[in-house]
Amino acid sequence: MSPTAAKSSATPVERLRPLIQPRLRKQPLNPEVGYLDLSEDRKEPVTTSTIAMQLPLVSAIYERWWRPGLVRIAKGVNGPSMSGEYAEAQQMLKLKRGDYVLDLACGPGNFTRRFARTVAPDGLAVGYDGSRSMLERGVRELNADETPAMVLVRGEATQLPFEDETFDSVCCFAALHMFPEPEATLAEIARVLKPGGRVALFTTTVSGGGPPALAAHAFGVVSQMRMFREDEMRELLEGLGFAVDSQRSAGVTQLVAAVRA
Repeated sequence: MSPTAAKSSATPVERLRPLIQPRLRKQPLNPEVGYLDLSEDRKEPVTTSTIAMQLPLVSAIYERWWRPGLVRIAKGVNGPSMSGEYAEAQQMLKLKRGDYVLDLACGPGNFTRRFARTVAPDGLAVGYDGSRSMLERGVRELNADETPAMVLVRGEATQLPFEDETFDSVCCFAALHMFPEPEATLAEIARVLKPGGRVALFTTTVSGGGPPALAAHAFGVVSQMRMFREDEMRELLEGLGFAVDSQRSAGVTQLVAAVRA
């Protein structure tokens, strides 16, 4: 059997095991929940947004109402639709068959399922989130459409449980600004990406001054979301050894693609 055939015949969990740090590698997959729990339940800082993502009600309405509705307001009239976001992510990551992609803060796996279809049969799409309720919904949807080459994992965003240089690409859409320590998350993304690997980010941005910028900053304070300056994301990524490939804004959001050196 060829290496490619052997890889494609392995289950998604079997393909994931070698990527996990040794101390967690033997963690069993609980068939009752359907996702691999690699969370060590550290007492990490939380924000209003990360607390909301843990609520069953939010996970129930997330895919159809919460995510499209709230983010549409943030993107403004010139921002991409949800289908446009899927296309943007695929283009920014340049996914192909056989790639290993990490979908960080995947929610119920909306993007992960699409990535899995692209990289199948011998690649792997890993949906990673800290919310049990989001992943439980993701498992139900995964079982319903039998998406190949996909596995869901629970864990913390500031300490990814994967070995260095394991993924060809990492996607983090509509989440980085909600993390209490986004700089630590970006550093972890850099660590787990292979040299030449790509990252696609969809997050907040504030440019200029005047009432719109003040209102955006005020919203950030109230919601505990990070409102990144227009040049801040580029500076953070370049400081971690990335070359920014593209960056564009819509409303108070930005899409950023970068390549790890």
